[in-house]
Amino acid sequence: MAITSDGEIAGVALNGILYGHCDIKHSMDKLNDVTDENFKKIFKLLYEENLKINLFKQFEVDKIFEIRILSVDSKFRGQGLAKKLMNESENIAIENGFQVMKTDATGAFSQRVSQNLGFVTEREIKYIDYLDDQGKPIFIVDPPHDKLKIMYKLLN
Repeated sequence: MAITSDGEIAGVALNGILYGHCDIKHSMDKLNDVTDENFKKIFKLLYEENLKINLFKQFEVDKIFEIRILSVDSKFRGQGLAKKLMNESENIAIENGFQVMKTDATGAFSQRVSQNLGFVTEREIKYIDYLDDQGKPIFIVDPPHDKLKIMYKLLN
């Protein structure tokens, strides 16, 4: 977390640990109990796209360090805070013996920061191509935030 000298939160990275591919399936099952439709839509997309890849099998690991949320307050953008937060997250991952980090980068800025820090895109889907049962886009978003990228980084 990035906090100003006045105690104001300037940015935050919320991280977690994924244990095997079954974590995603279990989380998807729990979506049935969620009443917030927007939350459901977002996480359904994330879970469905993550089920189409298997970084655990690909890299022969049983756990992955995941940057789940990366957010910088608009007042503090352009100061490199996202990069600092991601670097600190990477240090934590390395200190704890992780071999792989991943993030579901939902916006252009987090995608650019991730790419600049060595993350590789494993899968991407344009929001306009994610359709409901009637063939209409579920998410209408403003440029430049036009796609989800599932990205990973191998750690030494």
